[in-house]
Amino acid sequence: MSIPNLLAVIRLLLTPVAMVLILQSPDNRTYAYVGAIVFGVAALTDFADGYLARRWRITTTLGAFLDTVADKVLIT
Repeated sequence: MSIPNLLAVIRLLLTPVAMVLILQSPDNRTYAYVGAIVFGVAALTDFADGYLARRWRITTTLGAFLDTVADKVLIT
């Protein structure tokens, strides 16, 4: 598996973590801040996987599919 594809998988795995952290108890804002940071890291992996795939010219059908699915899951 190439690094851009691995980054897309990581983005898929970070999404539920960010969601759970953000939706924790409203009394404790620390979870929301950590969730926002996790969301930001996931968003950075979106930029990184696209950049690396184009720069290294290693676009694949699997990568194109994973990237769109991971984007939709993250934004939803």
